[in-house]
Amino acid sequence: MLVKSIFTAILLTLFSTAAMAQLEPWKDYDISDELWDITMVKVVPNRGDDYLEGLRDTWVASNKVAKELGQIDDFFIFRSQVSASGDANLILVVKFANSDQLDPNKAEYDKFMKAWGEANRDSTREITKNYPAMHKDFHHWCHVKNPKPGSAWMWGGTGGVRLANLITQESEGHGGHPGKASVKYVRKSLKKLKKMIKKESITSVALPKLATGVGGLDWNDVEPLITEILGDLKIPVYVYSMFHAGQQAKEPEMS
Repeated sequence: MLVKSIFTAILLTLFSTAAMAQLEPWKDYDISDELWDITMVKVVPNRGDDYLEGLRDTWVASNKVAKELGQIDDFFIFRSQVSASGDANLILVVKFANSDQLDPNKAEYDKFMKAWGEANRDSTREITKNYPAMHKDFHHWCHVKNPKPGSAWMWGGTGGVRLANLITQESEGHGGHPGKASVKYVRKSLKKLKKMIKKESITSVALPKLATGVGGLDWNDVEPLITEILGDLKIPVYVYSMFHAGQQAKEPEMS
């Protein structure tokens, strides 16, 4: 992830002169076709690294895909060294080669969603490989129940393993591929998960960054829901910020 520090702010005072009024475009200067989308963010002091970590798997990851597809020209993050000053201490910039890249285009949208989905399916493939029976049972459950977005289903394996499937995305139709996720469905499915946790007397829970991969949601919108709905459980709740196939994370001891 590219992070650039802003060391100084330069104030430029422009003085108008008669000579400047004589400047002509394409003769004295060129007009660029490039467009820049600039978002200014004020992050709470001492939480900058946490915010950047969230951007890495969402904003940065999605812009990398868009850049590879030629849908944007480049993207940058500028971070102020003085985090507590000014109206913004983080600036997110997306550079477009021209206005054509901003025009609505279903073909380009479909291309992005396909690439974005493929980039985030590693974790799903790993679970399917390790628990093939769950994969089969889940599809059977979907076929029989035709679950609605906001549903949740728990599968039990050998050795006391429990895996919960949260339906956070719209379906394109019965048996169709999942569409975009929504905060509303994440909230509903988390509430159902909470009931399952209490009913099954689960002693700890590990979650990924729900609905931020193929689902396309911003982690900054999803994280507060997890805290709100699962935060009062009297058990450890772990959130895995990154996925590495075949690598087990070291979960901290709870006091």
